[in-house]
Amino acid sequence: MNVPAEDGKLRFWRNTSIAQQSPGEVASLPYRVLGPEWDESTDTGGGGAFLAAYGLEPTGNQFRPTGLVQLSTTMAPTVGPLEVGTRVGDVRSADTGPPVHHMTLYRAPSGALVFNTATIQWSWGLDANHDDPGTETDVRMQQATVNLLADMGAQPTTMQPGLVAAVKSTDATPPTSVISPIPTAQVDQPITLSGAATDVGGVVGAVDISTDGGQTWNPADGRGQWSFVWTPTQPGPVTIRSRAADDSANVEHPGAGIVVNVAP
Repeated sequence: MNVPAEDGKLRFWRNTSIAQQSPGEVASLPYRVLGPEWDESTDTGGGGAFLAAYGLEPTGNQFRPTGLVQLSTTMAPTVGPLEVGTRVGDVRSADTGPPVHHMTLYRAPSGALVFNTATIQWSWGLDANHDDPGTETDVRMQQATVNLLADMGAQPTTMQPGLVAAVKSTDATPPTSVISPIPTAQVDQPITLSGAATDVGGVVGAVDISTDGGQTWNPADGRGQWSFVWTPTQPGPVTIRSRAADDSANVEHPGAGIVVNVAP
């Protein structure tokens, strides 16, 4: 499992060497932590053909939580698309390349902080109590787990040597995002939307984009500076909106956005 420097700046990795990486560096976690069963964090916006085949309404990102933040990024070029029904990642609008593993974090409507390792073997890096002696115990993973539990309000009675106590996030301020103006778009012609997002008290973790006034949302590429490729399908005015999430799982209330006139 890999953690690029950009992912390492997120709160989850504080107090670890992963947080100290320089731009372009990638930290690797121990062998076999990414187990034989793992998940993708896919863009399920649209998803027409697959969703219709299962009697589901293709209304956009209905399977992706609001403000989902990705904590790691691991490409799996040796794994090809699997049969429908065996790969959760098939529930998406398009298969645009090899599957990619991400650990994720978001805040549920109840206020609960929800974390997903997206692998069945995260615990293999936390101690030696497992059946593969080739997987080393990793202090970075142990510390990240301490960090996570602290943000969930759980504190240890005693701290294992080599780890440091973490405190719960006090950041309750959501990030803000803006969309750069674009020229008139055209039906069936891809155009790249772009913009910026900033946060006070934390780090921008994700940006989502809506090309239908806020009815459905898709994840953008990037964080502080983001982009999203959009192909309009109908002429007329279209409202583009953005919303950002930070690494404490605060989600921006979307602003008015911008209006783009789509030519036939």
